[in-house]
Amino acid sequence: MKIPLRIREMSSQGAPFLGLTLIPSCHAKHIPMEWLVDTGSPWTVVSPKDAQLLNIPVSKLPKATETPNIFLCGSKFERHMLGDVTLGVIDADGKGTKISFPKITVLGSTHNSDIAMHMPSILGCDFLTFHKFTLHFNPSNNEGYIENSE
Repeated sequence: MKIPLRIREMSSQGAPFLGLTLIPSCHAKHIPMEWLVDTGSPWTVVSPKDAQLLNIPVSKLPKATETPNIFLCGSKFERHMLGDVTLGVIDADGKGTKISFPKITVLGSTHNSDIAMHMPSILGCDFLTFHKFTLHFNPSNNEGYIENSE
């Protein structure tokens, strides 16, 4: 399966984003979002802004036992875990596909932060590794995609 990425400007550079719809069982909204593909992140992370948009009850989710707090974009966040997630994507042939994932991090802000409300959700290495995706990214040609042999 090959899934195209959208290259958009972030901090004056091209950055790869993947359009996904998060379909967890804890809310009714299925809103397409763009997730930054970040090979420097060990985890797939729903940002506070997107958690709010999706009506994810962050405070009711269990806190992560491994690394319960993280620093991202200069701010401290609590890691909450959302399990049994389904992600909807459109592949290179225009076909809608559902991809399941055992758990993702949902960030809870430890303070009101303007940064928290502007940061994107992140598609991390855990997602790429779990589904055996390879990232192809060429910012000079404004192109990128992820693919696996399935």
